[in-house]
Amino acid sequence: MNEGSKRWQAARRKARGLRIGSARADAKLNEKQVAEIKRALMQNTKSKPSIATQYGVSPGVIYKIANGETWKHVPWPADDPTVARTKRKV
Repeated sequence: MNEGSKRWQAARRKARGLRIGSARADAKLNEKQVAEIKRALMQNTKSKPSIATQYGVSPGVIYKIANGETWKHVPWPADDPTVARTKRKV
């Protein structure tokens, strides 16, 4: 998706009053926590259910983050030197 398309979609969400991420009233996670979850998924040291327990959410939430279905606006830690340079397993 190109930058112009992203801006157009953001403007459309704003016009409709839709919120994403922690701006949603029903959000159980915030952007910082999702970034930590994505880092843990990249490091592949914990299981998805154990990550879910740690953050107080269901395993389905972690699976959706891992598969890119939710929290798309939070980037994966590709340039983080603490994360191993291996292919992401979902």
